[in-house]
Amino acid sequence: MINDKLISAALDPIFTVYAQNDDVRDFYKEVTADVKEAAQALLDNKQATVPQQAVEMAVKSLGDLTEPLQLISSPAASAAVATTSATVAQSWSDTEVRHIILRADETQVLLVDSADAQSHVHQFQQPKLAASKLQLKQSEDTLYLAAPSPRWFQYLIPFRHPKSVVEIALPAQFAGTLDVDLKSGSLSATDLTNQLRATLTLRSGGITMEHVQFKTLSAQLTSGSFKANHLVCETLSLNAHSGAVHLANVETIFDLSAHSGLVKGNMLAGAGQFDVHSGSLTLNWQRIDGDIAVINHSGTVKLQAPAADSFKFDLQAQSGTVKVTRNATYSLQVQGAALGQVGEAPQYSVTVKNHSGTIRLN
Repeated sequence: MINDKLISAALDPIFTVYAQNDDVRDFYKEVTADVKEAAQALLDNKQATVPQQAVEMAVKSLGDLTEPLQLISSPAASAAVATTSATVAQSWSDTEVRHIILRADETQVLLVDSADAQSHVHQFQQPKLAASKLQLKQSEDTLYLAAPSPRWFQYLIPFRHPKSVVEIALPAQFAGTLDVDLKSGSLSATDLTNQLRATLTLRSGGITMEHVQFKTLSAQLTSGSFKANHLVCETLSLNAHSGAVHLANVETIFDLSAHSGLVKGNMLAGAGQFDVHSGSLTLNWQRIDGDIAVINHSGTVKLQAPAADSFKFDLQAQSGTVKVTRNATYSLQVQGAALGQVGEAPQYSVTVKNHSGTIRLN
């Protein structure tokens, strides 16, 4: 069993340097639960030999928490940036701009709903620095945005750590593309519904989606977190190299790849494939519309299918155990494999191949 004191000893040095507010405390509880689950899975799969090592490995797999902690620990500072007069403020009709390309070094990007039928771009800075002012260029119906990082000596001015927020407001009828490439920072979309086809690349930081409906979404993270709550899109392609992925009330066709970290999904709808190299994968489905395929190199895989569904399953753990808790008919049932079906008329198939670890189908 993982001792809570071990988790506190690992997380407290990370969290205590930030102002403690309700958001930070909630985030601490969430990370604590994730670390405890991941650390226990590492012990169960013998990837860690003692609890302390398991906790250290689990914390490391979360990636860099600096960016999200900076954002949630100082809401007043973020609000101050957003309420200053905009350094850049421009607008276009949906026929003038159908493609938006943003390249930024260190920026907070906000995707919001437009209050009218136009697309709007604002940049807020604190302090206002000409060197990192948002650069705009339009070519036909494509808008190019570039936000360079401040010069290094501007970080050394006391109490004047440069902050930049780029806000992109899109109307409901927008059916174009958005291509965002951030070296570090964060991207969040809130209360936004349109036919956007979004491609997001983030090397360090976090992506958050809250009550969002897009045409398609493709996201790639080198190190950081991806969180989606009430997200609907035709396809979701997500490649997270290192960090945590949290999905809740997401409806899509999934194509998810994660190298290391925690992947957790709840109240999911749709179908798709999941490829996790190392870590814990938990998927609780509200509705399944097609085949589910999971490949995991090492770690625990937990799947929860809707209670009334009928489906085929093919579960294989090369080095580990397989457990099915549903009433099922088996054509093969051994410690490391289970092949069969649940119900009389299968609607889809569930396939899990795990090199090392536990597979549990509920």
